[in-house]
Amino acid sequence: ADGGDMRSSYRDIGQEARNKELKESLSSEYSNLKLENFTFDENLKTTGDTLSYSYTYSVSTNSVFQELADFSVMKFIWGDEVTRLDFISEDVRKYPIEIYYNLDLDSILETITMTLPTGKTLVQVPPNVALKTDFAQYNVDFKLTGNVLTATRKMISKKDIIPATEFNATKEFFEKVIKSDKTQLAFK
Repeated sequence: ADGGDMRSSYRDIGQEARNKELKESLSSEYSNLKLENFTFDENLKTTGDTLSYSYTYSVSTNSVFQELADFSVMKFIWGDEVTRLDFISEDVRKYPIEIYYNLDLDSILETITMTLPTGKTLVQVPPNVALKTDFAQYNVDFKLTGNVLTATRKMISKKDIIPATEFNATKEFFEKVIKSDKTQLAFK
């Protein structure tokens, strides 16, 4: 969500209500979620263009994993993942793409630190992804240190409107973003 939406949702409510709202949002992905910490920076009460927040939660491994053959698999969940964009289902584009309607932000910087479950071994660290075009940039970096996986995701929108002549490049870029945002982790 963009800074304005986050401010309107969280600025004028107390911490308990903030926690409840975030927990409900996160619970769509995980049942048995325990929210441990949720804080905003000083920009929650301003109208600046940047808003930072942090939260920590834990989940039961029973609600995270799906079993597949000899592996336990879980989806890696980003806070602002790109799951689909209607315009990329088109084959031909005649009109410019108003990308701000689809992304609703100028940039995202998200870092997730995940402590791996006891008794499970990550089969493979997901590959890093680096995409760069004239209209956007997307990077995901994964790093495993001991039993802690750190993932950093950065997406920057460079244009609000993309000409129809750049449709194929735009479609290819966002197909790769959507695929990357659906990363799954496999454990033994």
